[in-house]
Amino acid sequence: MATAAEGALEVRRGVHITGLLSDGNRRVTGVRFPDGELKADLVIDALGRRSPLPAWLAAIGADAPAEESEDFGFVYYGRYFRAPEGAEPRLNAIGLWPFDCYSLLVLPSEAGTWSVTVVTTARDHELRALREEANFTKLVGSCPLHATALDGEPVTGMLAAAGITDRRRELVVNGSPVATGVLTVGDSWSCTNPSLGRGMTLGLMHAAIAAEAVAEHLKDPVALALAHDRLTRERLLPWYQATAQSDRQRAAQIAAVVAGRPPAPQLADPAAAAMRDLLVARALDPDMFRAYLEMVFVLALPQEILSRPGFAERVREVADGRPLGPPPGPARAELLRMLS
Repeated sequence: MATAAEGALEVRRGVHITGLLSDGNRRVTGVRFPDGELKADLVIDALGRRSPLPAWLAAIGADAPAEESEDFGFVYYGRYFRAPEGAEPRLNAIGLWPFDCYSLLVLPSEAGTWSVTVVTTARDHELRALREEANFTKLVGSCPLHATALDGEPVTGMLAAAGITDRRRELVVNGSPVATGVLTVGDSWSCTNPSLGRGMTLGLMHAAIAAEAVAEHLKDPVALALAHDRLTRERLLPWYQATAQSDRQRAAQIAAVVAGRPPAPQLADPAAAAMRDLLVARALDPDMFRAYLEMVFVLALPQEILSRPGFAERVREVADGRPLGPPPGPARAELLRMLS
């Protein structure tokens, strides 16, 4: 992507932007550097979840963006591995696998490399020992489907990530842009717990939305801001909401286990119950598995799939009331004994 960009654009690397230029009427006209400035018809904020855009907008007298956020306390402990030269990685369980109070996330990458990550909550102080290599290896090695993910040369030491907030930021408030001449794309608009692996796909979808809006409205800054906001709400907001809901449910499950509370009662929400049944049915029926992959690959929203004629009924029939059990591996009590 960088190579393609450099063939079409002037790319300036290592340049630190310190703020926005403005016409004095909440219209962004470029960006500031420590030793200069750059005029622009449009500024696109693609600076990610830590973007300083709200402070930059305040500095030019613009109103604050509308923002909502939830911190579920997820924390990541993991490392990267590489297969021996000429060998293929032996990964028997790829993707996100939820256990009772933790999840395992195995992601293959290029050139025979992959990552293995334990996802849990920072509020569970007893599991902070998993950031130590020996404890991390002990846990992953005790999960039969995941143990082979350790069969490689470690490329890194232990890595940790925390402070992962689900957050959405809107530049159109009550039908009016807080500023014109600036758009947000990707994680600067919304960010979530990345364990579902949707961030890059949604970022590329958002870039396409920005390109579509710019192609039609570049000469009209207000129309551009409103069109970008409308398309974002139509095409991306449902994915953000679905991901945040998944995070909310998973955080509640982990909190119940850590607190020693009984499992959650039967789900009353028909859509949530249908999703639980689909997670059971995907392992039993190829059509259910394909439908599940449509969600994984961001091709169709859960509500789109569940609303297909006869699909919800078929899910219930295949699941047949079976519980959604965790994959093989230590539950919390056994894990705490392993770490003691």
